Amino acid sequence: MLTPFKTHLSNFMSSRAEEISCKLVSTNNEYIQLLNKSTVLYHSIYDLLPIDARGLLDEYDSNVNLMRALTYDAMYEQGLKDGVKLLRSLQRG
Repeated sequence: MLTPFKTHLSNFMSSRAEEISCKLVSTNNEYIQLLNKSTVLYHSIYDLLPIDARGLLDEYDSNVNLMRALTYDAMYEQGLKDGVKLLRSLQRG
């Protein structure tokens, strides 16, 4: 069971990650181009697969997305911890 602090931190991280993601999707041309290319490639692969194999591609895509989300959460949390450590070390002089 998460402590109230960890619950709050988790909610904050999710909210902030969503904000960053929305900003990236709406303002970063390179990201938008890569997203569009990924979508085209995914559908090209999907259309080439036999109907009974398409679920595997969807499952693979979902799995990769979940792994990325876990990675991003871990990096964000580590960044927060590193920021606190840096602030403390700067305050000590």
